[in-house]
This record gives sequence, C-alpha cells and structure tokens, in this order.
Amino acid sequence: MEKIRKSPKLDGRRIYAAAVFLFFVYFMLKQVNEGLWYAFYCVYYLYLCPVLIAFGLYFSRREKPLEFKLFTLFFLWLYISRLLNGDYFLTYDGGAVMDMGLGCAFFAVCLVLNGEDRYRYLDWLSIAVAVFYTLIGIAVLYGVILQRELTNPLFYGQLLNFEGLMYRARVLGKSSNESVMWFFISFFLLFYLFVRKKKLLWRIAIVPAAAINYLGIVVTFSRSGRLAFSAGIALLTALAILKRPELKIQARKVLAAAALTCLVLPLVYLSFDGAAAGIRLASNWAVAAVDEAEQAESAVQAEPTAAVMNALLAAEQGSQEAPDDEQHMYQDNRGLDDSERFVVYESIIPTLQREPLRLLRGCKYQDVMSVANTVLKNHKVHFHNFLIQTLAYTGLPGLALCLAFCILLTVKIIRLYFSAAPFELKVLSMILVGSLIYNMLEVSLFYYADIRAHIFYLIAGAVLAWFRDEAPKTALKETT
Repeated sequence: MEKIRKSPKLDGRRIYAAAVFLFFVYFMLKQVNEGLWYAFYCVYYLYLCPVLIAFGLYFSRREKPLEFKLFTLFFLWLYISRLLNGDYFLTYDGGAVMDMGLGCAFFAVCLVLNGEDRYRYLDWLSIAVAVFYTLIGIAVLYGVILQRELTNPLFYGQLLNFEGLMYRARVLGKSSNESVMWFFISFFLLFYLFVRKKKLLWRIAIVPAAAINYLGIVVTFSRSGRLAFSAGIALLTALAILKRPELKIQARKVLAAAALTCLVLPLVYLSFDGAAAGIRLASNWAVAAVDEAEQAESAVQAEPTAAVMNALLAAEQGSQEAPDDEQHMYQDNRGLDDSERFVVYESIIPTLQREPLRLLRGCKYQDVMSVANTVLKNHKVHFHNFLIQTLAYTGLPGLALCLAFCILLTVKIIRLYFSAAPFELKVLSMILVGSLIYNMLEVSLFYYADIRAHIFYLIAGAVLAWFRDEAPKTALKETT
C-alpha cells in the first residue's frame, strides 16, 4: 500500500514574521511615494494593523521577557491615557495608539522565532535595509558633490535638498537629524552582514556600501548621529581588549576597554570633519569640471558675443572669490553648542505648570508642544529628548514604564557586551546603544512609528531572545 505523504503544517510564527517584514518594508518605502503609502494606510493598514498586533501578542504569550511586558504595559497605558484626555473613541490619537501597538508586533518577531530562523530573518532584513539606503546614499552623494538638489523621480517631492550655509543634506523631505539614522542603521546592519557572510564576494560588496552609508552620515552634519555612530564603533573596537589573554583580571580588562573607548570615540567623531573636508574638495573640483565642460560645449555651438565673454569673465572671477555664504559649505563650525536644546528642555517646566494634569494623564498627540512653543523663540515639533517627550505625552506613569524598560534593556546590553555572545549580535546591539544616545537629543522611540523605532524594537527582541535561550544553559551549568 502506497504511503500518503502528509503536507507539512503551515508555521504560523513564520507567516507572522513574514507579515511583519512586509510592514517594515511598507514603512521603509513611505518617503519614496508618500501618496501611495497614505492610500494604502487609509484602506488596508487600519484593518491589518490590529490583526498583526493581536497575532504578535498571541505568539509571544509564553516566556515573555520582563522588558516586553513593560513595553506592552506602556502601549496599554497610552490607550488609557487617551481615554483620560477625553478621546474616548480615539478620534484624534487612534493612529498613534495603533502605531505604538505595532511596536509590540515588531518587538515580538525575534522572540517567537527560534535561533536559526531568527538570524536568517535578520539577514534578509539587513539586506533589504542596506540595499535601499545605499542606493539612496549614492544619489545623495551625487547631488552633494555636484551641489545640486534632486527631485524624487517617483513622486512630486525632493530626494535631496540643502539646509543652511553648511549645505546639510535633507533626504526625501526629512530633516538632517532624522535621515542620519537611516544611514546609521544601514551601516551597522552592513557590519552585521560582514561578520555573518564569510564569502569574499559578499564582503567585497559590503565594504563600499558601508562607506557610502558612512558618507551619508557625514553630509547630514548631525551631531547626534555622529555621536551615536562614534560610540558604537568605539565600543566594538574595545572588544579587542576583552579578548587579550594577558589581561587575566576582569577588572583590568574593563578598565582597559573603557580607556580604549574614550580614546577611539573622539577620533571617530573627528573623522567626520576630515571626510567632510574631502567631500568639499571633491565637490569644488567636480563643479569646476562641469562648468568648464558646459562652457566648452556652449562655445562650440555658438560664437561668443561680447556679452557672453563678459559673463564668462565674471564667472571666472566669481570662482576665484567665493561668496561669504559658500565659505561654510560642507563645513561644521558649531562645535558642541547646544543648538538651544537646553532651552527646549526647560520648556517642560512651564508646560507642567500650566497643565499640571499632564503629570497624570499626559496629553493628546497634537498638544505635546502646545505650551512649550508659546515660550520658545523658534517653533519646535518635539522636546529633543525622548524621556521629556514621554513625560509630556503620557505623564509620570508612562515615563516610569519607559524608564524601567530602558534601564533593564541597558543592563542586558551591558551583560551581552561582556558575555560570550556571537560578535554579530554585539554588532546589532550597537544600534540599540546608538539609538538610545540619539534619543537623548532627538525623539524616535515611544512616540513615532517609523523604521528608526521599528528596527530598535526588532533588535531589542533579538537581544532578549538570546538571553532567554541562554537561560536554560546557564541553569544547567550551575546545577552540574
């Protein structure tokens, strides 16, 4: 009798992970064609997102780390605080609540996948992010070097425009301080792939892609992004000290690693100034070469008249003496000036004085800066610090949950750093370190729903999943 093969059962966890991956790509492509993105949002997203959140909570219902429970409680408190603010039917903040719930779905992915599937999932995620932002980085560098603003070919909008006398790159219509994290994340995901992929062809492709993303960070002139990047590279460099066999005492290893971190961090930070100087020289040469070629072409097509000759002479003289506003092009002379951030931080005081109920229930999404902007000279869209932002938005209960989550996750990152965990996981953890540093000066966590936040939650889940998987092994060693 011929045996009948049973078809393998569909793995719901893998299907769920694939759905989250598609949602991640959906958010990644948001700025490329925002009109199409919003059309999908209004029709499908509002129905699919709650389903994805529900499956995320369902699949992660067992062996949930404490950090994940705290994050889920923050999501629930956000919903409750909306009710306390009178938004009973989520007319105003329904999207904000759903976006934070989607964070739970991203957080749960690596918790529900086993070790092999988890790393394979992170591989595909890294490839998608790296390819996308490397291609954008190539276009950005092209525009920066030729000093040309670029239009997005897929919809009406800017792919690249410049901000201020420094010509800071604004990518896909977003501020320099926001777009810098795209290149930061892409760089460290490429670093992760470099460690994971042992074949030479992979590494040959990864190195120039990483260089492009590094230069993408350079041209944004974002000090928060530079600091996050420098800290990540410095900490990974210091890992070499921890492997030195001659340093047998653990305390000496830690001190040596801390000393090396303090040495490397400012050097990496200063490397951005050197790279910016190189871009400035390349840009001046490229622009001069293009102008010369265009002048030569126009001279061939028509005989120069006296007016044309005068124009060429004026252009030549102008190239020798650059205007004052171009002397600062691609050059950052701000130093460590606070950019009025301390004034923004202080604006939380009058905010709470005028609306003391914010300490209990927070406020609606649209009212976060409503009081602060009445005392600030320049209009701000957020408090430039995610903890202050969380306090103003969700009150003391939300801030307490946020702080507890961040402290526990930071402890896990430190333990991971000094553990025998795979080096590629330590590389990924630098995205968490950099994001936390970045969010002390900007806001992307516990508030926005974009790839900066989603990649943070995904990798946080991967780190916590590793500790969960290692716990039985540690308990077995202790018993034996």
